[in-house]
Amino acid sequence: MAGRTRLSDVARILETIWKTQLRRGWYFGGQKFQETMLERAGKQLKESGDPRGVMAVVRKNVSPNGAQQLVEKACDCWGLKLDELRSRAKGDGQKVVLAWVVPERYEVSLGWLSETLNLGVTAAACRLLGRIMDTSLLTKQEKQWIKQLNEI
Repeated sequence: MAGRTRLSDVARILETIWKTQLRRGWYFGGQKFQETMLERAGKQLKESGDPRGVMAVVRKNVSPNGAQQLVEKACDCWGLKLDELRSRAKGDGQKVVLAWVVPERYEVSLGWLSETLNLGVTAAACRLLGRIMDTSLLTKQEKQWIKQLNEI
């Protein structure tokens, strides 16, 4: 339990620092500033256990076209066109995996994900993402898709 408390404390501290001190430098500073901050945060958070939740905040890229490019690269990797992916069922495994990976790397809203991947209303997209958060429920194929996306 102590590890969870420590991780949540770190997340809270990072959020406070982000809101008060770093946001302006992150958006208006150069690439070197971002790299330096990511390096420093990575060193401090490395010992804090599973970094997935905390490091996702640190790793996010604010490139406006980056998320769209990731979606397009994923479609290429899977041999699909974006329209084909969009026309699949809202709960399609590849759509859900992509909707889970994109926000880990880029600042995107659930609304953007819902619209881009045709996941339905935002609340439905949130439920789909909740399902994939429990990694013990992932199928072997979904794990393979995640691995492929992490290599892009």
